[in-house]
This record gives sequence, structure tokens and C-alpha cells, in this order.
Amino acid sequence: SELREFIDQPFRTYSSGMKCRLTFSVSIAVDLEILIIDEALAVGDASFQAKCFRKIDEFRRAGKTILFVSHDENILTSFCTRAILLEKGRVVVDGTPAVAMKRYMEVIYGPKNYELAVQEPAPGGFVTSKDEHRFGSREAEVYDIGILDAQGRRVSVLQSGKRYTAFYYVHVHADVTSLSAGFVIRNPRGMDLFGVGNTSVGGALGPQEKGKVLLVKAELSMWLAAGEYFLTVGAGRTDGMQYDLRNDALHFRVVGTPQLFTTSSVNLDPRFSIEPA
Repeated sequence: SELREFIDQPFRTYSSGMKCRLTFSVSIAVDLEILIIDEALAVGDASFQAKCFRKIDEFRRAGKTILFVSHDENILTSFCTRAILLEKGRVVVDGTPAVAMKRYMEVIYGPKNYELAVQEPAPGGFVTSKDEHRFGSREAEVYDIGILDAQGRRVSVLQSGKRYTAFYYVHVHADVTSLSAGFVIRNPRGMDLFGVGNTSVGGALGPQEKGKVLLVKAELSMWLAAGEYFLTVGAGRTDGMQYDLRNDALHFRVVGTPQLFTTSSVNLDPRFSIEPA
């Protein structure tokens, strides 16, 4: 728990973070069959969190059950093999973490004037669906999503390290007070690897009139390692509510990194050598 110098102090004098650290450390010090964690890993510095994750990984590799309650998308997609999304006491999704997180985004950022449908699990307990998950009020609509190479050709197989342009169009169907748009790249497990938008590089657009069409694009150096990836695009308000969010709308492949470990997610353009010191 890294609380050695405070361990003799009364527990009631600890901060909430210190209490979580000590409670978690004591809990994993015994031989458990089931470990239940409720956002406890949000406390502590990077070193303590790394120790927690290593211990959780030990439990997982030993075949033990871990019930992890969290809103952290990357932690869930990294550590979990199954995810259950609850909304107002109902099981909305019982499936893969990637599918559950797409639906979670709909709960948080989708229109509030309709009832979120329950997605029934397929045989075996997992949801079967297409890669794309789309929701929003449709006050503005996203269409014609693509990636262009340096010659302006639309491509789905990309060479690592080359320059590309990701793009899509937004058709404004109703007068809106603001517009935020951008791109997210995820791996097949649903982990965010990259994201950029007008709010991160210069601020949201102001009011947009009905009938307006906008071209959204980002020029990228594709420094991803070889593998399969998904592009998410969208248009929404500055408060996060979505006009049209298209999760994992475009599937693409990156090739050309035989010099990297197959587990790599990024390409840092290495120049590797071993020589006498």
C-alpha cells in the first residue's frame, strides 16, 4: 500500500485515497477465488497503480474471477473479456468490452428523449453486431467517410509511416448552436489509440445553419504498427451530446512493420543496433 510511515495511525484519520490503497492491498494479500474492484485503481501514483495491475494480471492468468466496476474505457478493454452495461437497473449489454463501451457512449452522449433498447446476448453470452455503432439526434449527419493516400486515392490498407488524410462530410439538417467534430482510432479490443478534433486544436465551431455541408479532415502520419484498426467519427455539441456519432465506422489495416514485435501498437521508427561498448 506504500503507507508504511502512516500504518500505525488510526484508519479514521486516513484520506479516502489512503483508505482505498490499504483496503485493496489487504484484500489481495490472501488467496482469493473472486476479486471485486469498484474503481479502486483510480487512487495512488503511477507506481502503485502499476503494482495493482500486475497483481490483477496474476489473478487473471491463474484463472480466477475478477469483477471490475469502472467507467474507464481503456482499463476495461485491456483487462476484461466480458462486459455488462447497466442502465437504470437493466442489463443493456452483456458482451465484449468493445461492444459495451460503444453502447455506454450512447447512454452518456445520445439523445435523452428515447428509451435505450436492450441488446439481447447471442448464444454463448456475447452480442453479435456489425462493427459500426451509430447514434445521435441527427440534427447534423455524418456521411462519406474515407482515408486518402498522398495521390488522393481512397485506401483501406495503409503503409506504416506514410502520410494520409482522413475525412468525412457533415450535413447540417437543423440550426445548431455549436459543432464539435473529430476522429478517434481504436484497436479491435476497443482501446483508444489516437484522437483529434476541432475542440482540441482550436475550439468548437459556432452556430451552423440548416442546409450547410462541412468537410472535416485530418492529415496524419500513420505511425501505427501493423494490424487492424477502426476509425470513429462524429459531429456533436460542445457539451458532448451527439448529433451523429459513428463508432468504428471505418475498418482499415496497417502494414509494413516486420521489424517490430507483433504485439506493438505504434511504430516509433527505430534504428536498432548492438555494438561493443
